[in-house]
Amino acid sequence: MLRAGKRLTVVVLLGATQGCRSTSAPSVKTPPITVEASMIAATSPAKTLPFDAYRTGGTWVPDENARFVKLHLYADAPFPLQSIELVNCERLYSDGAAFVNFDEARLPLTSSTASVLTLSAPIAARSLTINFGDHRACPVSLKLFGPGHSPISVITPRLVSGKARASSTLAPESAYDVSNLFDSRYENAWASNHQSTGVSLAFDFDQPQRVEKLRLWNGYQRSDQHCWSNSRVKTFTVSGDGGYSATLSVADRMGSQELQLPSAFVGRHLSLTATEAYPGRPTRISSSASFASTTARAGSCSIRLRRWRRRPSAIARLSRTRECRSSSIGVSPQTPTATPAMTPT
Repeated sequence: MLRAGKRLTVVVLLGATQGCRSTSAPSVKTPPITVEASMIAATSPAKTLPFDAYRTGGTWVPDENARFVKLHLYADAPFPLQSIELVNCERLYSDGAAFVNFDEARLPLTSSTASVLTLSAPIAARSLTINFGDHRACPVSLKLFGPGHSPISVITPRLVSGKARASSTLAPESAYDVSNLFDSRYENAWASNHQSTGVSLAFDFDQPQRVEKLRLWNGYQRSDQHCWSNSRVKTFTVSGDGGYSATLSVADRMGSQELQLPSAFVGRHLSLTATEAYPGRPTRISSSASFASTTARAGSCSIRLRRWRRRPSAIARLSRTRECRSSSIGVSPQTPTATPAMTPT
């Protein structure tokens, strides 16, 4: 299990003394900061997943010929970010930069192999993108810090072997394949073939997993318009080994949601089936079920074909919580375990 680093700060007050005694303040520990991130993506292929860029001891090296490589981190909940320390295997220049919350803050990289980027004041970061510029991206070390230079520990999912299947997929299937549930990209999703209910996603794990919660993004959340134009999941059933069955309700809003199962599921085979849907707004495009990116959460497993080391917190994408009046059904659980998401049609 990864743990947030701890920093000890000792403040000594020099003042009047009594005899041989001096007055000093007690030591103060800087509260550790832990960030859970179910989605970390990159624009260049690599032998390892971009999650490794933030893992202690991890190594993420994109194609050496790729340029303007972008590394995107989407936090499950906003966190206080004040500085970034990046060490690259080769020299970087100021044509590269770090972007917080897309364009809320831009910090140019320094002309060196090591960049220390500091904000004038902490920002409640929901996303962080590092653009390596017209140079080779090969991060050796990437560290985040909060107020007072408090180390930030990024908790990422742990991979779980298994297979995912959809009962229906919108054509062209290559654009709406079920694998889109696990690519850490908001712009992609799995979409049913013009069905808003009765469609299901099945997850078959190589080893038994324990699932306690599901984190999902309801509807095709590529944009507000995509969301409103398609149907979204209202209720769905969870079924699996040992006769497991439960029905969950989903709120009609943007952003992620964390749904607690009434009892933990333990097994290798898990299915999610849409039973009710919020209708999409009439457009030239017909509505279909859409599960945007899903991850199921368990004590230490993640249906996102990844396993969480710790319990993930709710994600706030663009910190939007307004209602999504009509969009395609989309569910995307982000907790350790794979959860389905229905996309627009």
